[in-house]
Amino acid sequence: MQKKILIAALIVLINFTACIREVDLALDKQNTLPVINALVTPEEDIHIRLSITAPILDDLPIVVKEATVKLYENENQLDNPELEGDDFVSNYSCQTNQIYKITIDMEGFDTATAIDTMPQPPQVSVVDFQENAYTDAYGSRMGQIILNIQDQVDKVNYYEIVVIKKYYRETYNPEEDTFETIYTEDPTSFDEELNDPVFFNEDLLQYYPTSMVFSDDFFKNENYTLKANFWNHLNGDEEDMTYSIIFRSISKNYYDYKKTLTKHQNFQEGDVWELEIAPVEMFSNVKNGLGIFACYQEVKFDMP
Repeated sequence: MQKKILIAALIVLINFTACIREVDLALDKQNTLPVINALVTPEEDIHIRLSITAPILDDLPIVVKEATVKLYENENQLDNPELEGDDFVSNYSCQTNQIYKITIDMEGFDTATAIDTMPQPPQVSVVDFQENAYTDAYGSRMGQIILNIQDQVDKVNYYEIVVIKKYYRETYNPEEDTFETIYTEDPTSFDEELNDPVFFNEDLLQYYPTSMVFSDDFFKNENYTLKANFWNHLNGDEEDMTYSIIFRSISKNYYDYKKTLTKHQNFQEGDVWELEIAPVEMFSNVKNGLGIFACYQEVKFDMP
């Protein structure tokens, strides 16, 4: 009997090993390009992160620390940002409605350039805030922030809203075998089924964005009352929960970039073996390169 079992096992093993075949995966060779990452606001120093593209299976990112970076305002050179850590930094404060350009010279590449215009500060006020506004069909509790937006006239405007929850949470430290109370700030996502029509117009809610960008298509040149519903994500272990609302006026480049970034980040959470990961072509306004150089202005409201 044991001999028959052994023979059967050998047959199964041979069949499985016979199905194994090494395959050389031929991927199209991609050109190496410089990548720029810089989101610029007057309230902060300008930080420009440079890297280069790499094959999909390589470690990322490949940070570049040797380059000549120039910053322009309305075609007049303002500064040569210097390397600080991993970023090229300028302490120049950008001005509203001015046009900014950066040029990047890196050995072995054509000069990379990117241009954007600093939008006006957002005109917005908080009308109401509710941490527990309603419970959705699945039993999740949702909060709501109501804002009054004074849209700027005679132009297309773009905005972004971020809801950040701030709290203390007890967490286990396995190295010390102790529990610690840590302070946490997390951006939260928005209700994908019940929300403001302006949000649905962007077709992004199904990707669970933690920041929501939108245009003024629905309320051009008018005051608009925006009702944004968000997940308050109360798990029972948070203490002293408070919230901050960040509202930004953003450039068209910023808007296009964040829309593709939201989809890209959502698809990265899928299962490659179940074909749930889909490639997303990222928006870029960089000539002779990839990445983003975009401007914004913001206001912040701290909620109890």
